[in-house]
Amino acid sequence: MIKALFFDIDGTLLSFDTHTVPDSTLLALHTASERGVRLFVATGRHITNTECVSHINFDGYITANGGYCITSDNETVHKSRFSRRSLDALFAMLRTEPFPVAMMTERGWFCNMVTDKVEALSSMVSIDIPQVTDIEHLSRTEDIIEMCLYVDEEQEKRIVSTMGDCVSSRWNPITADLNPSDTDKAVGIEKMLTHFGLDRGESMAFGDGGNDISMLRYAGTGIAMGSASEQVRKAADYVTDEVDRDGICKALKHFNII
Repeated sequence: MIKALFFDIDGTLLSFDTHTVPDSTLLALHTASERGVRLFVATGRHITNTECVSHINFDGYITANGGYCITSDNETVHKSRFSRRSLDALFAMLRTEPFPVAMMTERGWFCNMVTDKVEALSSMVSIDIPQVTDIEHLSRTEDIIEMCLYVDEEQEKRIVSTMGDCVSSRWNPITADLNPSDTDKAVGIEKMLTHFGLDRGESMAFGDGGNDISMLRYAGTGIAMGSASEQVRKAADYVTDEVDRDGICKALKHFNII
């Protein structure tokens, strides 16, 4: 029996076209909750950028790709952070080869510069542009939980290789998410299930992007949205329709959850 549902936000709960949650999804989640199923967000976003789904009664939030996990009553379940060595390696690169980077802390998310790519990503998911600040100073005063690299895949590989002890994932062509190597959405699900006393086999996860692959493989049942790439689909147990074509509702009905 499925007792916990985990949902990515962008392209899964939230439409890229309308920037809203479809009515069919809202009704399906309400029905599942009424039947005693716990609901969780599992996103790469910062916790302050989850207002778009705040009207849904979630039991917890896995944010920053598993880097920062809290319950609905703001109890911290898990928090990761980058090592000083990895951060110093990144800043050494930035001094000789500047590129846009956004960093997430518990307090918010901040970047070193605003470029067309930074603006494009914010527009794509309808969130505010991160605040420009001295991110090296920031990293010495606050824990860095996650980063967003506004680079192409070739540069992404070089950055990951130079920093070490980190892992990247990509859910859009503009950016790559960067997390400590022991952090991903699967870790977030594991921490939440343990906190709520639930088993892995009682969980179901929905996603569409590369940063969802780990949780689709980890959950008892992994559901890929219809817009997902072939790589994401292969990681799932079942492929449903797109978010704008009632994909979540159809899957929950298929598995007799609602």
